[in-house]
Amino acid sequence: MHVSNLNLNELLRIIKSYYKLAIKHFFISILCASSEFSFFLFFFSHLKINLFFSYFLSFMIAFLVGIIGHTYFTFSLKIFSKRSFYLFGIQCAIAFILGYFIVQMLLDLHFTALLSKLIQLAIVFFFNLIFGKNFTFKKHK
Repeated sequence: MHVSNLNLNELLRIIKSYYKLAIKHFFISILCASSEFSFFLFFFSHLKINLFFSYFLSFMIAFLVGIIGHTYFTFSLKIFSKRSFYLFGIQCAIAFILGYFIVQMLLDLHFTALLSKLIQLAIVFFFNLIFGKNFTFKKHK
């Protein structure tokens, strides 16, 4: 099968756009993950709040950091739209459920809270990047 230059150029353009987006997404995600990670460990390990509420509270803090950062920096939207807010809420709800079960499963397998949270954040990063680009922050013409 022969791949034309147009198809190869299109593929390279897509890879390049995801690469640039991934770098921007990574920086905001670091802010989100740092706040979520720190607050989770503080609530769960230091204050001894149960897993669900520790996870929920730290997740909500990261949600606020994420919606603002991704709207204005990652996806360079000029307007904070209700549509993006609702879709980001759906994206976060999916990530919340996915992440909670990942952390719970890893804790059940006797991983530390620290390692469980790090693994969960890495998996959810890729989910958020793909979902955010294709749905939540997709620019409409």
